Amino acid sequence: MDIFVQVIEGYTYKAGMAKLPISISIESDVPVEVAEKIDINSVALVKPGDPDFFLGFSRSITSIHRNSMVIDQKHPYRKEVDVLEDEDACDPLAPGKYQVRVDVTVFRKNSSGFTAEVLSKAIPLEICN
Repeated sequence: MDIFVQVIEGYTYKAGMAKLPISISIESDVPVEVAEKIDINSVALVKPGDPDFFLGFSRSITSIHRNSMVIDQKHPYRKEVDVLEDEDACDPLAPGKYQVRVDVTVFRKNSSGFTAEVLSKAIPLEICN
């Protein structure tokens, strides 16, 4: 299984915006049965070279997994999220080079239930004027 994080096609990422939508996809070359609930653990916007800059969210979700779905090349899991959804009082974003980091937990079905597998990806993102 692979995770892909992408900017939204046609969306202009500009300084001062209140939303920062991204697309998360999970795909597999071979069919993989996983729990229907995929946990998006964290989505963060960081600024390389500035360890104090962090926007985004982190969640811990624990649930019982009963239903499953199959992920493969023709049937990926896709979800759009807003990196800034939990940032009520953040300052407007300044132009510059950032990085979006995403961590998800996928629960792969096996003979005894489900096994957690963490997938992570980081992509560059440039905010323009």
